[in-house]
Amino acid sequence: MIPRVREWLRVCARVQGTTRFKTVASAVIVVLALLALGGWLVLANAPDTAEVARQAAAEATAADAGATAPRAATGATAVRGLLGATSPVYAVSIGILAVAGVLLVVTWLGVLLTYVGLGLVALVVVAPLWAGESTRGAALVIGGAVALSGSFTALLQGVRALLGYRTPVFAVAQTVLAEAVRMKISVVFIVMLVFLLAALPAYLDPGRPLRFRVQTFLQWGTAGAYWLMLMLTLFFSIATVAFEQRDKVIWQTMTKPVRPIEYILGKWLGVVSLNAALMLATASGVFLFTEYLRNQPAQGEIRAYVARQGEGPVTLDRRILETQVLTARRVIEPAIRELIEAERVDELVELEIAEVRRRDDMVTVSARGRALIREDIVAAIEHQYRTIAPGTGRAFMFEGLSRERDRGEPVTLRFTVKSGSNLPSALYELTFLVGGRYFIPRQTSLGAAQTLDIPADAIDENGALLVDIWNGQYGTEFANPLSITFERGSLEILASAGSFELNYARVMLVLWLKLCFIAAIGVTCATFLSFPVACLAAIVLLFAAEASPFLNEALEQYTPETRDGYDWIAFVVRLVAVPIAKAFIWYGELRPTADLVDGRLVPWGVLVRAILSLGVSTAAMLGIGWLIFRKRELGTYSGR
Repeated sequence: MIPRVREWLRVCARVQGTTRFKTVASAVIVVLALLALGGWLVLANAPDTAEVARQAAAEATAADAGATAPRAATGATAVRGLLGATSPVYAVSIGILAVAGVLLVVTWLGVLLTYVGLGLVALVVVAPLWAGESTRGAALVIGGAVALSGSFTALLQGVRALLGYRTPVFAVAQTVLAEAVRMKISVVFIVMLVFLLAALPAYLDPGRPLRFRVQTFLQWGTAGAYWLMLMLTLFFSIATVAFEQRDKVIWQTMTKPVRPIEYILGKWLGVVSLNAALMLATASGVFLFTEYLRNQPAQGEIRAYVARQGEGPVTLDRRILETQVLTARRVIEPAIRELIEAERVDELVELEIAEVRRRDDMVTVSARGRALIREDIVAAIEHQYRTIAPGTGRAFMFEGLSRERDRGEPVTLRFTVKSGSNLPSALYELTFLVGGRYFIPRQTSLGAAQTLDIPADAIDENGALLVDIWNGQYGTEFANPLSITFERGSLEILASAGSFELNYARVMLVLWLKLCFIAAIGVTCATFLSFPVACLAAIVLLFAAEASPFLNEALEQYTPETRDGYDWIAFVVRLVAVPIAKAFIWYGELRPTADLVDGRLVPWGVLVRAILSLGVSTAAMLGIGWLIFRKRELGTYSGR
């Protein structure tokens, strides 16, 4: 029996590698994918039979009463249209195309039957677990791990096939990809990544509101996967160069016609290609499961997009999910600095300089010093404007909303109230007067972001929205005990500006570009440092880059000039820290994951800026690595 099985497996292995089999199998996969797409489109566009039955019953009742029943659009499709939500047609279609793409890749790699056999074995294991309620989580983890591992392996082999051109750069890159599945460092991180994504859905609490589950999965699925890939990139890019020099394997490479620049580019390209395969598999898995969650019942729904009796056409959980999480919204800050009079600022600057000279007549104020004084004064005036005393109000103007007014699209006011020590238990009474026509009282907690939906007709004909905020109950003597403050970034209008799908694609591309830069840092450090020292240097650069916004803000307050004299320690610290913080500020400001989770737009301009800045920085880093590597004496015999 066993010899027959072995012979049958050998025959299958031989058949799946033939060109005829690959051609026929590809045609079958394409036809099945088209049939699946067609069937799904027909099914998705078919009328909701339950809704049609309810509407027919309502019409019959109204006809018996001698009246005409209005055609109320309360079905799932109508609710999606009301919220501007993406139809599940797109998500399922993307899933079908993704599966078909992976099958085509494994077909032309000559392992289609192998993958089909492994898939059937996995199905035999997962199906019984899925049938039991208590073991469904384990089934989800195992099935997800198998799917992610299979897709990553197929994509990795596909990338290796694309790098099959006979050039030194591609040859070095192929050896890097071969190392990736052999080296323990890379294997550990890849396994961690696969099980993180596979196990995360099982730990989502089904009792929580759907919007929180989606945000949690997006946060951990994208940010968690990115940081694992980042550490993999850092250690693997260093190891693949440093270990070859340590073990003298590089002698075999450099004695061939491989120039230093080709070696450096090949190593970097191999790591970047590994990241591309990982990112594509990860991004597809996170996106598809997010769409799966999206089409689960939210709080107050009997099924997705269909509210229970008495909940209204759209539940609060569903509305927030579709309009504040799975969307792409542009941010509009209030026009406060435009209200600050330049003449008044100039007068205050001169008064401040006069006071400085009065204290020390030997002081000279440079142009930079004058600019810093002016900026501090403008910030102080703006902070004063953003602060509202008890029992008083303040008007904030938001401009650039003409498109929302013309389309009749509501906007969202997002605000965070700060007062005193921001006790979470304190509740403040606020009153919002919106557009001169809406009077909205609201009880708010301190230090927590909250939202307020504003109709489009509150926007005037010039595209401006006027919001008066009263610190207390407007029209009464009730006032809160302390002043309230809306700091920069804590009072803003969010307006729909695109789809979640395109925003998600831009975020993934920006994250991949950041990994390309990290790979260049790792390769460059490994050209002249041993593995542990290169890791230490790269980690220092990495965390300096990631923390650069915080460093710049902290260094503005940490100056050597003090009342007690000149602080030379602060001078030395700034001498080292300021260049690093300024050099990487552009990198630290690229935080697309936070914008994705909050439903904020990552515009095309950010992507273009990321391509340019990261591209130039990556080229510069690789150039430094080449300049160092070309001077290395790699052929020196160590005597061991």
